[in-house]
Amino acid sequence: YTRNVSTDTMLLAGVRYAVTGWGKIIENFAPCADTVENEIVHAGTYIRQVIGQFQNGDYFVCSVDQSRGNVTNEAGLTYADLAQLLMDKGVKFAYSLDGGGSCETVLGKRQLNPIYEGETGRAVPTVITFG
Repeated sequence: YTRNVSTDTMLLAGVRYAVTGWGKIIENFAPCADTVENEIVHAGTYIRQVIGQFQNGDYFVCSVDQSRGNVTNEAGLTYADLAQLLMDKGVKFAYSLDGGGSCETVLGKRQLNPIYEGETGRAVPTVITFG
């Protein structure tokens, strides 16, 4: 859904769960244009988090920081580089989630990436879980 679609419209269409993303990075195996309509923000090199799907229907979440030593928000990838990385892996579509200090990936009880802000990180109110 585009950014101005009402919750009522989505509920009437049968949507039960939804997550807000920053914009499409890949659609039908091709990179999306970097436009305001696509809602891509934070141009440049930045810590990224992405959710997407492969052709076989499997979903994935990817966190990219490329950090070594002290972590800064400039330690990640550009959207163009991220799109190329994902296309090289056969990704059908991908959306950018909130990156930077909000980027946290946990598997079971193990945090897979470093904390980006302070000693305890940023409080992240939205969580996507896979069972």
